[in-house]
Amino acid sequence: MCCLAQQASEKIDRFRAHAAHVFMTLLHAVRHSTQSLFAHVSSMQSDRQALDGFAGTLLQVFQDNLLNDRVSVPLLKMVDQMLANGCFDAFTTDTDHPFGVKLLALCKEEIRKSKDVQKLRSSVAVFCGLVQFPGCVRRKTLLQLLLLLCHPFPVIRKTTASQVYEMALTYSDVVGADVLDEVMAVLGGTAWDAELSVIRGQRNRLCDLLGVPRPQLIPKPAAR
Repeated sequence: MCCLAQQASEKIDRFRAHAAHVFMTLLHAVRHSTQSLFAHVSSMQSDRQALDGFAGTLLQVFQDNLLNDRVSVPLLKMVDQMLANGCFDAFTTDTDHPFGVKLLALCKEEIRKSKDVQKLRSSVAVFCGLVQFPGCVRRKTLLQLLLLLCHPFPVIRKTTASQVYEMALTYSDVVGADVLDEVMAVLGGTAWDAELSVIRGQRNRLCDLLGVPRPQLIPKPAAR
């Protein structure tokens, strides 16, 4: 798989396309042996060229299959597990590493205007993993999560609140120690399935605590 990842990074398009195709097939084949995949990628941490090749191929497969739910939804679930298992820890020491930047952009595009609950839930998990990446990636990821706290679907709001709660406990450098207790109280004490007009104030309070600009409502055009 390492060789395939490197091959997919070659400039010659036909080699890259072939490697990506085989790589995607392998990703589906390892669904029943995910620990083997995690161990394989973890072994690349000291070989940045191999890890870069693997990550680049993964992003290419994602980009080539945007909005193809048969591929993108399982891929989101797999990426969530890979982030949670430290497969890309070597990248998180760099501010705004290209992998984090690109993955965030692809996830945002994948769920834009989506009403697929499974896809939205999977993306929330990936966003929570992306906060490991410092810099603009973290700030933009937090904004995305805070936007999802006011999603039209109550189930997505509740899922987001629950996962952000766990994320704040898991990654201690994301939320300042001086505001952590209040952040946790808002996340855990708010009825996120209440009316949007009610919970928007709580979401905005979290924005203030986390240093994220409050999202602005876009007024509907007046009827003529």
